[in-house]
Amino acid sequence: MQNRNVELDGLRGLAAVAVVFYHAVLAPIGSSPAALLQPIQSLSTIRDAVTKVALTVVNGHSAVLLFFILSGFVLTLSLDKTNGNAFSIIVKFTIRRVCRLYPCLIASLLLLWAVSLIYQSVGAKFQVVTIDAFLQNAILVKNVMIGPTHTIQVELLVIPFMLAMFATRAVFGTCGVLAWVVYSVIAMDYPNMVLNFPYLGDWLVAFAFGMLVASPLAKNLTKGTSGIGIVVLTVAFVFCRLFSPLLDHTAVVTQIIAGTWLVAALYYSSSDSSVRSFLGHPTVQLLGKISYSLYLINVIVMLVILSFLHNPPIYRDMPLEIGLLVGLATTLLSIPVSILFERWFEQGGVNLGRQLTKPRRPMAFAAAE
Repeated sequence: MQNRNVELDGLRGLAAVAVVFYHAVLAPIGSSPAALLQPIQSLSTIRDAVTKVALTVVNGHSAVLLFFILSGFVLTLSLDKTNGNAFSIIVKFTIRRVCRLYPCLIASLLLLWAVSLIYQSVGAKFQVVTIDAFLQNAILVKNVMIGPTHTIQVELLVIPFMLAMFATRAVFGTCGVLAWVVYSVIAMDYPNMVLNFPYLGDWLVAFAFGMLVASPLAKNLTKGTSGIGIVVLTVAFVFCRLFSPLLDHTAVVTQIIAGTWLVAALYYSSSDSSVRSFLGHPTVQLLGKISYSLYLINVIVMLVILSFLHNPPIYRDMPLEIGLLVGLATTLLSIPVSILFERWFEQGGVNLGRQLTKPRRPMAFAAAE
């Protein structure tokens, strides 16, 4: 299939939008309501059950999980294309990754700081930003300005593990990747296995499965997936945790397997499906292109919207209905800014990484006369 990366971009875009709606619904009720944490069969009211289904469809945890599966796969493909000795590959990969992630992060933090200063200048209530808060979030020690930047922290902390997994794969092939999959599943209960890096114990498994997508095993298992099969995998990925507690490790691993199979099927199979057609729609493709910027910018836009709403009682009483409206408004208002950020800071960072790591020609000296 010629445009097989297109569907993966679409997945990334939908995941970013899901995060927006997820946070909008949870904004007035906190991050741990029963409708989010408990399985649907444990809920006692119809409203909670409906909210549970909605939060399952736009579940931010599932979206981030999908981000990391895609990241593990795409980064493996990138490493496969990187030339040089081991040291050269490590340096190039690290520089390019930092350049890919940091410019947009810093620009988003500066934008939030600017918005905060505008609010302060007119005496309006808003998140106060200090130099200390900016520096802590910029170096990802604490995610005090833009909370979802903890996922960027994971993307940076996983670099040495991605390199270790890639080295193991180079020596032992798919068996080496499978060993890392087992290791990362065990690490979910033993964070010291990932050096107690923040959040990495929960998420390394998604990167390991993502690397597995780049294996002959994944290709052979999924290249014959039918269109109906892709639809079934999509439904399984979205709803497989509906009947389990949100953070149950067995359910999380099950969802990762479903997500991995879905990504591999979209990449290797040539069958048509409604899912593939939807993911290839121009609007979904745009969302995929700007997904990283949208993931950051929506937080700022939502804070502005919430500053005007003042958390009214109707929002607390009807978090799903009002939250979906807030999520829609946030997404629509975030898109124009995200387009600019993608063009200026994402592409700028990618180009910077290429310039810093491109081969240098040795300087020629003219012979002395």
